[in-house]
Amino acid sequence: MRLPALAMVAPLLLNAQVEPACREIKSALHAVEMARAAVDPDLRAAGAACDASADVRLFHLTHQRIFAWIEQAVSGSNGRDRFALLPLAAKAAFRAGDMEAAQSYARELLQMAPTYTKEPDYGDAIYDGYSVLGRVALHRENLPLARQYLMNAATTPGSPALSRNGPNMMLARELLEKGQAPAVLQFLVLCREFWKQDGGRINAWSDAIRQHEMPDFGANLDY
Repeated sequence: MRLPALAMVAPLLLNAQVEPACREIKSALHAVEMARAAVDPDLRAAGAACDASADVRLFHLTHQRIFAWIEQAVSGSNGRDRFALLPLAAKAAFRAGDMEAAQSYARELLQMAPTYTKEPDYGDAIYDGYSVLGRVALHRENLPLARQYLMNAATTPGSPALSRNGPNMMLARELLEKGQAPAVLQFLVLCREFWKQDGGRINAWSDAIRQHEMPDFGANLDY
C-alpha cells in the first residue's frame, strides 16, 4: 500500500499525528536552548502545548519555520554542540524542502563525525547523515545514489538508541515505493549488525517485502 508523497510546504500536522509534530517542535526547542538563544514565543507556546498533550495544529507551524529556528541555532554553534545540532538541521532542512541545505548539513555532519567517534551519538550521526543524503538523492531521482547511501547508512557502528529502537526507515520505505525491494532487503540484513533488540521486526518486514507488501514500519518512520 502506497502513501502520498511528502508535502514539503504543507502546514505541520494538517495531515499528520501530534506525536511526530511534537518531536519536531521539541527538536527546535532543544536546538535553540543548546545555542543559548532567545526562544520565539510561538515555539515556546507550541512546546508547552506538546507537554500538555494539546492540539498543536492551532499554531499552524510550518516545516519552513521550524527549520528557520534550528538553522539560526546552528549558525552560532561550533565543536561538540554543532555536531549535536547538525542532524536536527539536516532533517529539518529536508522537511522544509531545502535540498541544498539538507545536503550541506548532512555532509558536514559526516565530515565532523571522525572527531567524535567516542561520543554515544556517533553512530546516530553516521546513520542520519547518510540517510538524509539518500533522501535528497531520491528526491532528485537519482536511484543508484539513493541506494548507495542507504547501504552506507547501515555501516553505522550503532548506538544505544539504534540498538534499542532501530533506525528510521523513511528512506527504505521511499525506495520500496520506487521498486527497490532487493536493496531494502539487503539493507535489513545489514541492520542486524547494530539493531540487537529488534523484537522480530527485521524478519517481519523482510517477509512482507518478499510477499510484495509494504511493511508496517510504525514508529520507525518518525524518529
